[in-house]
Amino acid sequence: MKVFLLFILFFLSGVLGCVQYAEGETGVPPEIRRVLFVCSYHSEQIWGRKVLNGVKKQLDRAGYNVDLRVIYLDSKRLTNTEVRNSLLEVQLREVKGKLDLIIVSDEEANNALFSLDIPLVKETPVVFCGVMRYSKKLDFDQVTGVICDIDYEKVFLLGRKLFPEARKVYVFSDQSGAGQAHEALARQQLAKYKDRFPVVFAGDSILDVNSF
Repeated sequence: MKVFLLFILFFLSGVLGCVQYAEGETGVPPEIRRVLFVCSYHSEQIWGRKVLNGVKKQLDRAGYNVDLRVIYLDSKRLTNTEVRNSLLEVQLREVKGKLDLIIVSDEEANNALFSLDIPLVKETPVVFCGVMRYSKKLDFDQVTGVICDIDYEKVFLLGRKLFPEARKVYVFSDQSGAGQAHEALARQQLAKYKDRFPVVFAGDSILDVNSF
């Protein structure tokens, strides 16, 4: 999180303008910068809220006069990817004028954004985080962000050391796009251990936290 916030601050300094006017010194108020924050979760989800709060703090510290708009795609209830992408497209087409920056909080929101073939997305600088992999998209030259290198094998081995008496490991994930991506990564990294240590992927039969 700290690395991401520092990265955002550094990037904002270049994207949102190199010169900042102080109203008390020049009499000219700072120009309003229009920033869009896209999150695949709902407004009360902890990760999305933490990232958004961190972004707000960095924008405040940088001294920019920011018009911040937030779009939540609520992937927990809207499980259909096409529906979420369509929802995002509708909301982006309602944006009048240009944006100075789009910040994307997670993998699913990132995928939804880059699935859209609309000028606003291609013409606006984009910063992403919470993404496990990223390959350059055609016509998206103004994109940068932080890749999350998730090491499930390291977590597994550390757990074995902390709890040597354990005889089975459960990997729990939900059925959202991000949950399925994390499960696939865990399966890949833990495949070498399955013959000598049972690894149960609870996502095969459990759909939500309450069921677990």
